[in-house]
Amino acid sequence: MTQSVQDVSVPAHPDASGSDGAARRAASNAEIEIKLLAEPDQLPEIDQSGIVAHYLQSEGETLDLRAIYYDTADMDLQKAGLVLRVRTDGERFVMTLKSKREGNGKALERTEWKQPVQSIEPDLAALASCLPAGVAATLEKNPLTALFSTEVRRQTRLLHTPQGIVELAMDRGRIIAGERSQDICEVELELMEGSTEALFQLAQELLSAFHLRPSIRSKSARGFDLAADTAPPISKAQDMAVGAGATLDQALDEIFRSALQHLLENQPAAEDGRDPAGIHQYRVALRRLRSILGLIRPLFSSSQQLDLFRADAKWLMSSLNDARDWDVFVTETLPSMVWACPSVEGFDDLGAAAQKQREAAHERAREAIRDPRTAQFQIALGLWVEQKRWRGDASSDQLQLLSGPAYSFARNVMKRLRRKVLRRGRHFSDLTPDESHELRIAIKKLRYVSGFFLPLLGTDKHHRRYIKLLSTLQDQLGHKNDMAVVERLVQPLTTDKAPRTAHRAAGAMLGWQAARLNQRDPDLEANWKDFLETDIS
Repeated sequence: MTQSVQDVSVPAHPDASGSDGAARRAASNAEIEIKLLAEPDQLPEIDQSGIVAHYLQSEGETLDLRAIYYDTADMDLQKAGLVLRVRTDGERFVMTLKSKREGNGKALERTEWKQPVQSIEPDLAALASCLPAGVAATLEKNPLTALFSTEVRRQTRLLHTPQGIVELAMDRGRIIAGERSQDICEVELELMEGSTEALFQLAQELLSAFHLRPSIRSKSARGFDLAADTAPPISKAQDMAVGAGATLDQALDEIFRSALQHLLENQPAAEDGRDPAGIHQYRVALRRLRSILGLIRPLFSSSQQLDLFRADAKWLMSSLNDARDWDVFVTETLPSMVWACPSVEGFDDLGAAAQKQREAAHERAREAIRDPRTAQFQIALGLWVEQKRWRGDASSDQLQLLSGPAYSFARNVMKRLRRKVLRRGRHFSDLTPDESHELRIAIKKLRYVSGFFLPLLGTDKHHRRYIKLLSTLQDQLGHKNDMAVVERLVQPLTTDKAPRTAHRAAGAMLGWQAARLNQRDPDLEANWKDFLETDIS
């Protein structure tokens, strides 16, 4: 049986489904799996649940596993997208080299190489045959060192579901990096045979009975962050891998996989909260999802599931808005005011009060991310993508559209969204803050859809410049929107209990922001003019 399941929880590539997918997995040593985070007291309950009993084929085994993860002092393996460990169950040692996921929508799938070794130390001679030549040469100069270890008790069960055979592994233990440690408590579902639908169907059943949460983080990723004492990394949306000849059906499949992967990759950083970019990218991922869900909604006369996805994404997005607003206020707006008005007292008091509001907003965001509704939304969407359920709600005419070229659909959509931006931007220099906000939303939608579909239209400099122009306009209008929300944010900071100095600082801030809002921005106006003269659709 496989002893090295690691992660993840986003839809696999279509090629990984069915019997052909099983053959490809065997040939490439690929793993396909979903990870669900659990609480310690849930593992025995899951093991004894009717869900497991219903599908149980084999009791599997219980193993005590210890693994040590290695890299050079300069993290040369990690830079090459590789993770190296040696694991022991007390009787044998197995060295495993894993390749990290690529931003290609195959986040359920990872490739690995295994080799029995004589001890907990890596066998460099055996390892050399698996490494790219450049990395192997680097290891000759830079020795490997142990960075962290894991200690895990693993219980496995083999389950036969209608869609395939799944190994269920329940892991409990800890990650150790020097004096720091972190608990491990998770359920991993690995596809042994059949369709990836089996993983999502089983995950849905477990989520209906237990408060579990999908995670995209491997033990190794958590260990590297623990060893370096850093926040989980953020991830920007990857370029789409659809070609000019793709059908709309193929394009939607790629877009949904990419959007869901982007969401789950940024969930750990958003939940952690130390890096403001975590919440920001998590919201970007949700907006991208909402954009494509809204884009295809008119294609179908009735789709209750699609509407539920849109409602879930909107709910989660609204739960994060305050955290993002306070991040901007504390890390950008307030420091710029301190620099602009150095003689004004009270910014320290204002900042201390704002930090409390920020911490409370991040806690509300964490509660939403950990809410069962979020987990159910993500797994349900993953299953919907695996099953291509947008086809199930389509009429014969719509199926013909889905089978046709995505290129034509993309051009029509981008023209329509551009016309909406132009309507919102009439009398651009005289727009009110609310009108500027509406324009910014329209530009966002055009930007996200352009990012989805521009690969169909080509990847020349003209297209890239168009995306950059939309991004710049969005950021510039976003700064104006950030200024407009300052008044709302300042109110809870200037209660009767607040120091007088805080009131003075708040007054200076509101006056400064009001003045800036009324100023004309030559760069913004120049970029808007550039947009009016640029059209790639």
